[in-house]
Amino acid sequence: MIELFPAVFGISLGFVWMDRRRHTMPWIVMTFAMAIGAIVATWTSGEFAISWMFLAVDFAIVAGGALAGAILSAYLSRSQTL
Repeated sequence: MIELFPAVFGISLGFVWMDRRRHTMPWIVMTFAMAIGAIVATWTSGEFAISWMFLAVDFAIVAGGALAGAILSAYLSRSQTL
């Protein structure tokens, strides 16, 4: 339950990225947004007090969510055109 924020943030990033007329958001902007999301998730959960290695875990969750959101967005947009 505590990892809900990075997953939802990543999925929403994936939808925004794919919904912007096919890859108008550059990769560097997407990576920066994922890093900001991971930092916010690590800071708000208090995991940074234990170890900053949780930042890598949260970044992976955000990146995985973004990938899932992009795939889901592409699938939904394709199914609407059929």
